[in-house]
Amino acid sequence: MRNWVILLLTNLFIFLFPLSGFSKNQNEPVICFSEETAKRMVVELEQCRITNKQIEALVKENQELMKQIQYLKAVIELQKKQLQISKETIENLQKIIKYQNEAYKRVYKKTFFDKIKENGLFLSLGFLIGIAITL
Repeated sequence: MRNWVILLLTNLFIFLFPLSGFSKNQNEPVICFSEETAKRMVVELEQCRITNKQIEALVKENQELMKQIQYLKAVIELQKKQLQISKETIENLQKIIKYQNEAYKRVYKKTFFDKIKENGLFLSLGFLIGIAITL
């Protein structure tokens, strides 16, 4: 009879409290899943981990792209300043060329009239000598 009582208590304990021996904390509720649900949960957890890694990689890539955008904006600003300086340099060079052109024209006119005077003097002298010879 004693074996029969022990067997009965053991069976009652197993059937009435099937998972209480597996739980660390007796106050926590025990949740059961089917094998299909557990498989799906594992797959979704792995997908979540992969997605989180991808998100971290994309965040880092985004930060790098933001830095590149800042550098490119700085480069654009420097190029704008360089373009403005180049425009001012071109304007100054055009003024210098205009001034030099006017100076060369004055020098050319002066030398041209000097040549005419010299040639006129030689031509006059030549006429005078020619008239003197013919007389």
